[in-house]
Amino acid sequence: MGEQILISLSDCLNGYHFLTPESAVKLEQVSKKITAKRNSLLIEQDKIQKNLYFLASGLARVYYETANRQITLDFVSPGGTLISMNSYVHDTPGYENIDLLEDSVVYQIDQKQLFDLYESDIAIANWGRKMAELEFIKAEQRTMSKLFNTAQELCRVTSKIPSIYSTDQTWLHRLLSRCQSGYPKPDSRKYSHKFLTFVKIIIALKPDLCIETKNQKRYELGIFNIGWIM
Repeated sequence: MGEQILISLSDCLNGYHFLTPESAVKLEQVSKKITAKRNSLLIEQDKIQKNLYFLASGLARVYYETANRQITLDFVSPGGTLISMNSYVHDTPGYENIDLLEDSVVYQIDQKQLFDLYESDIAIANWGRKMAELEFIKAEQRTMSKLFNTAQELCRVTSKIPSIYSTDQTWLHRLLSRCQSGYPKPDSRKYSHKFLTFVKIIIALKPDLCIETKNQKRYELGIFNIGWIM
């Protein structure tokens, strides 16, 4: 696989709201950089979470479980936040699970230490308010996408593709074909970052689509032949 994107903690933080270097250093001092294996469950449903995470590299899935199946809500790419909002706001168990679809690097921050910084640093408190606002908006978008998704919206990898875990290979090929017009032709290597993230999600969820060849692994995804990516 090609070189992974590695997002700094500072870039993750400033993606929500600008922080002065002094305030950013305070957050870095209460963070831990962790390398986590694929399938690691960082946020667990029905449990109070004491930490939040920023994804430096890799790919994560947000989902919840019912009696007989898993329902995927979202996928998180590098720079995103892995958090249980119920635990963060109310200190109560959350409804979501968040696991890693590939080996990843995350920045872990203890929520109690973060709340202490809110009390002592107004800039960090303002950052925390903005972060919570944007995470609530994401949660609302997940709900709306479940109700009103279209083929175009399904191709917006960072906030859509909500039901891919409950689909079969035929549906997957159909989805890729519907998305065809919005992306470069199969032989082009000038794929957009969002499309490459989309492809990584498909490969992670559908490893049976991998076809071994003499020279390399190739992944046949409908109209796309993208073995060179790996």
